[in-house]
Amino acid sequence: ASEDGTDLTPEGRRQVEEEYRRNGFAAAHVVVTPEVSRERSAVALAVDVREGPQRVLAGVDVKGAEGVSRGVVNRAIQARPGVPIDPEHWYLTRKRLYDTGVFRSADVTFTPAGEATTTDDVTRQPMRADVTLQESPPWRLRYGFRVNDEVATSGSGRVLSPGVLVDLQHRNVFHRAMGAGLIGSWQSNIKLTRAYFTMPTLFALPIKTNLFLTRSREDLTPEDATPFVVDRATLSGEQQMQPFRDLKLTYGYHYERNHTFDPK
Repeated sequence: ASEDGTDLTPEGRRQVEEEYRRNGFAAAHVVVTPEVSRERSAVALAVDVREGPQRVLAGVDVKGAEGVSRGVVNRAIQARPGVPIDPEHWYLTRKRLYDTGVFRSADVTFTPAGEATTTDDVTRQPMRADVTLQESPPWRLRYGFRVNDEVATSGSGRVLSPGVLVDLQHRNVFHRAMGAGLIGSWQSNIKLTRAYFTMPTLFALPIKTNLFLTRSREDLTPEDATPFVVDRATLSGEQQMQPFRDLKLTYGYHYERNHTFDPK
């Protein structure tokens, strides 16, 4: 605390200011002044809150989402006209827009939308939210090369297995931020193909759904033993939801058919 007492309880003052900002008072400022009573040997804190105008949402303008369904954008924004502008809400709005996977940038700015009015000693300033989005290219192709370096089954020497990996993805199926893709991985003894489909919501509910279909073949040739082949077909699905901020729930189903046989 400073000698004049104006810097007392900084944490409490910060919490009061944050509470005001959550209610739309972006310029709120709190001044704490001590009032000393020598007769009672006590100090009382006088809290002076300078609210400033309360910003309320008048509407939302969206630019740059021509290739995305407006329902996807509205579910991410979740804004209602007439409510105070909460900075945390709009921070989470930007996060939800990024989490759709179809935008490379998402910016939100506020501009006045008319004259301020004063009611019950509270000045309310209507504001419009300008949401500017930049879409990512819907198609994405990734590829790479790799080498597996393993110890030989005999225990002496090493076995190098070169391979290639290709991933083709469409991130905005039906203009609804749904993703679909195909992955292929080929090595000398392992070949794998996987198709997948993802949905960020389910019937407008914040439930993420992932579906995977995988086929693989692995040729195994142990030294001084009968070679064998493992064919696998796998179908799996999972869903994720977050009922609370600190709790995420994931559940799913996995089915696999394994056919192991002697190629001869």
